[in-house]
Amino acid sequence: MGNRICIVFCFALNLLAGFGQKSQNPPQDPPFFIPYAQHKIVLDGNLDEWKKGYTFSFIDSNQSVSHPHQLTLPDVYPGLNGDHIRLPLSRNEATVYLCWDRENLYIGFRVKDCHLLGQWIGNENLAYIYLNDAVEVYVDTRNDSKHRMDINDYQFIFDIHNQTSAYRGTLNMIGQDYYAVPKEAGQNLVTSGAVQVSGRLNGLFDSAGWYAVEIRIPFLAIGLEPKAGDTLRFDFGVEDADYVYNDLTQPKDIYYNWAFDWTGFNDFGYPSVWKKGVLTGHPSWFSSLSVKYQEYWVYIVFGILFISLATFVALFFYSRKKSRVPTRESLEKHHFMDASLSPVHPDEIMSYNGKMLKAAIVYIKANCRKPIRSEEVAKHLSVSVRTLQRITGEELDCTPTSLISLIRLREAAEFLRTRQGNVSEAAYEFGFTDPGYFSRLFKQHFGISPTDYLAQNAKSAPAK
Repeated sequence: MGNRICIVFCFALNLLAGFGQKSQNPPQDPPFFIPYAQHKIVLDGNLDEWKKGYTFSFIDSNQSVSHPHQLTLPDVYPGLNGDHIRLPLSRNEATVYLCWDRENLYIGFRVKDCHLLGQWIGNENLAYIYLNDAVEVYVDTRNDSKHRMDINDYQFIFDIHNQTSAYRGTLNMIGQDYYAVPKEAGQNLVTSGAVQVSGRLNGLFDSAGWYAVEIRIPFLAIGLEPKAGDTLRFDFGVEDADYVYNDLTQPKDIYYNWAFDWTGFNDFGYPSVWKKGVLTGHPSWFSSLSVKYQEYWVYIVFGILFISLATFVALFFYSRKKSRVPTRESLEKHHFMDASLSPVHPDEIMSYNGKMLKAAIVYIKANCRKPIRSEEVAKHLSVSVRTLQRITGEELDCTPTSLISLIRLREAAEFLRTRQGNVSEAAYEFGFTDPGYFSRLFKQHFGISPTDYLAQNAKSAPAK
């Protein structure tokens, strides 16, 4: 008999008979505002990323039953002796966080509880998960309900094991007075949650106990396409279980699951006392752009990657071409590349580029056995390195560095032709530290390796 009373009382307290027309409804509070989540909410039981949401805290009364319509337990159970009701062992404090985005409503709870209890586990017991430590969320999606839940009202319960039950208001029973909270169970509403617990579950007194619950409710699951300015109505409650069911040994003990919500009531499900919440804010411009054109993002990304890769390849080959030493055939039209270069005569008719280039060649040839760089040549000509690069590019289609290598190669060829030394000696003599690299550049310009060049000119050259 005691067990039956326990279950009936607990369940009935959440589905109290509808005698609630005794008093007028309390005045409505000003609406609160739920901000748009500009960052991703990860369901992991950690509420650190929720700090920018709408936040509030509330604590249980721990003393007596407070009903939205001023009902008392004897009103529901005539003759009930209140001495057999076990009051909660400690007071609980709940902090709630709220935010939203295009797809979801996010709700976070952090409940301080010195007695963590969760004895109902398993699908067959989901009807009783409110007998565990749990949190409850009520949502009126149209802000149109009066005294009782209708088809636009939803209830969600998430317990300390992350078990979930969902209910929806119904019109079928709304005209029957013995249903104060008419609703249908077994609703297949898509929701997600995560729970983190600190403290011993179903154990002894633990003064540092708490649990956190993160909830994600898709707007489509509750028939809403959200936008800034939409007004919904909410209730948030906590089920505080402090006694293990088997510990209620006395036949007349009543297992009272001490429920409390943010309005101070111990019974939920009455839309007339729920508070209005207004969705505010909007996604960033980039997020809006991403959603608007999300079907094109793949093509845009691949297009950018392709263009970047093509640009890189083009610049690579262009730079490589510019840095290559010009071939001898490509320089035949440039008379100032003759080995018998003479100083620039003031009366000589020549373009500015030609004069500057000839002066550069004379300077490089005179210093080709020394370490020399493009900056030194530009300084000698009293021009900038950029100007020198432009001149060599326009006239010879190469860089100043390639021009220096070109002059050294031609001087090295003369060194080999006159039998002044072998290939390695020619390389080192004219500033090439690697004979192999010298041989590659030599063949690139003359079309013949320095060894073959030396052999071909052996008979015509005087002995060293």
